[in-house]
Amino acid sequence: MSSLPINATVFIIFFLRVVLGLRFLFSGWIFVTKRPRSATTGRFAYIAQWALFVIGVCLTFGIFVRPASIIGIGLMAIFWFSKFPNPEGIVDEHLVYVGAFLMLILVNAGIFWGYDYLLLQIPAVLRLYQSTTWFGWLL
Repeated sequence: MSSLPINATVFIIFFLRVVLGLRFLFSGWIFVTKRPRSATTGRFAYIAQWALFVIGVCLTFGIFVRPASIIGIGLMAIFWFSKFPNPEGIVDEHLVYVGAFLMLILVNAGIFWGYDYLLLQIPAVLRLYQSTTWFGWLL
């Protein structure tokens, strides 16, 4: 069984991160700019719209990918539970997004052609990244 060359693996992770980021970025942008906030729209819906946009920016540019993915998992779980029981079945697009977010967290996708990698080139940030556990989850 052969494995993918390292360049192909890096490109696939980068591609998934950017495509997922653009999906959330444009979805959030449409909600925030095109749909007026009405009295019937609750605070959670308004915050969720902005969260979609911020998650999209973070994933697209590869900065703070792990925290953005954790927030994305929480948001997708809330969206999934809000439609439960789903007439289409248990597995829907929200669970697929959760799986993609988990993959981005586990492989630390921000270091693949993203700003997280550029931040790690700063010696003080690299020392903090290597010496503390919590900072490793931030980048």
